Amino acid sequence: MITPVVGEMEAPTGSLVGFSDEKVTGGGTAAKAQASSVESAPQPAPVTLPPTMGLVNVRSTPYLSEVFVDGDSMGYTPAKVSLPPGKHSFRVEKAGYKAWTKEIVITVGSELTLDASLEKK
Repeated sequence: MITPVVGEMEAPTGSLVGFSDEKVTGGGTAAKAQASSVESAPQPAPVTLPPTMGLVNVRSTPYLSEVFVDGDSMGYTPAKVSLPPGKHSFRVEKAGYKAWTKEIVITVGSELTLDASLEKK
């Protein structure tokens, strides 16, 4: 039985993670051919889908108030919230201030701005 020398063995494609094809010995040619055919394949044109959501910019006084949409926290102001079309309930609150609420209807592709001015308790 003949035992192959390690340097002469052909490594499976992708077995040398982090190494380029040039450093692979004894069989790197197939990997190079495969890589070049993948690189030269034509890329499909990016598909632009029509908008399905609306965008709401929420600002507040005081700054960094928490924003809730339909009861779920969306972060702190200033905030950009992407929502599906329909009626949505906004609540903006901060400790020491009365909560501010507003219901709005979002349409596809709309961009609205809400300015919430919170009053001290």
